[in-house]
Amino acid sequence: MDMPKLQLIILECIILISIFNCTTDYSTKKEYKYLNSEDVNIRTIDSTIFADTLRYLVDHNKVAFYPEIYDKEAKIQISRILYSPDSSKFAVFVTVKTKRSKNKYSFEVDPNFPNYYYGTIFIGKKGITGQIASFRWLRLVNIGSNKDFEYATISLNSFAFVGLSQLRNQQGKNYYNLDDIRFWDHFHWE
Repeated sequence: MDMPKLQLIILECIILISIFNCTTDYSTKKEYKYLNSEDVNIRTIDSTIFADTLRYLVDHNKVAFYPEIYDKEAKIQISRILYSPDSSKFAVFVTVKTKRSKNKYSFEVDPNFPNYYYGTIFIGKKGITGQIASFRWLRLVNIGSNKDFEYATISLNSFAFVGLSQLRNQQGKNYYNLDDIRFWDHFHWE
């Protein structure tokens, strides 16, 4: 990546974070901060399982991967995996590259860019033996970009670690950012 492009991405991230923090600080308070990326061996094994699961979902147009946008040519990138303190729950940060021509929602893409990058998060639970017991889409987090994987991934991280706490469910309860220890015991796991 060339230096001007990197500087532009950094500047856009700073602007995005500034927008989220204009009136209120939505970042996770220090006493609730928690990030656990797990042992590298477990993460490597899980990453392979998650990639296979995501590939199946994209290829068969399941869950978040609608046939109007995604096909077997879509490229999947897992940028981050987080785990709960007891490692029984996980969050997988995913960015998918798809061809613009496949995306029927033309308002989401710029005709000057041939690809579209979509970032989202899947959450799940592990069984007693460590196998995946559940794997589902966290519908709250959907980031789109015309630029590239890096920009979509940075935007996804910004929203997951700052913007998520700005949202409320239908009962008026706040969500927690993914770096908040309370996220792992919150109502969206029910």
